[in-house]
Amino acid sequence: MMNINWGGVDFGAKLAGTTAITYILEDQLKIAQTTKGQDADKWLVKIIKENNLDYIFIDAPLSLPGAFFGKGDDFNYRKADRLTNAMSPMFLGGLTARAIKLKTELAHYGVNFIEVYPGGFVRNLPNYKMFYNKKDLSTLSKMTDELRLTILHDFSEKPTNYHQLDSLICWYIGERYLKGLAQSLGDAEEGLIWI
Repeated sequence: MMNINWGGVDFGAKLAGTTAITYILEDQLKIAQTTKGQDADKWLVKIIKENNLDYIFIDAPLSLPGAFFGKGDDFNYRKADRLTNAMSPMFLGGLTARAIKLKTELAHYGVNFIEVYPGGFVRNLPNYKMFYNKKDLSTLSKMTDELRLTILHDFSEKPTNYHQLDSLICWYIGERYLKGLAQSLGDAEEGLIWI
């Protein structure tokens, strides 16, 4: 795992300034976020290529419900969405399409995209769940402090909003995935969500 570089991405609307990524830069965790009006997809591709990231652990749907391919009759949710209480890839529409497009385009450069869900991860861990509340920004530093107890890398800076915190959690799920500790939910043929 030492030679693998990865990033955790909280994927937002293309120009909203809400896409954030966490990755290792000079032996420290680096958190970066787009600004309003900036093309999140171009920004993300640039960071991925400049930092030679091998894996992207992204909080965005990377597949469509199986019914679109003749499996089952649920056109709104994948099994993984139902098991994690995640939003429907169809409700997210354009975001889903953008994420699948990035995954497809960057596969040519050897980048592997893995779908993760920070909210699902947090809900399964009581010591994190009690500090994770997107409606109360004061919980941000408490959640960051809890993660510091688990993540062994130094932070170059603390998350200042929940987009950045979710990218950090995505990064951490990625570390767990690469160590064989993350849990997957769903149907592998339809698309898994890792927590």
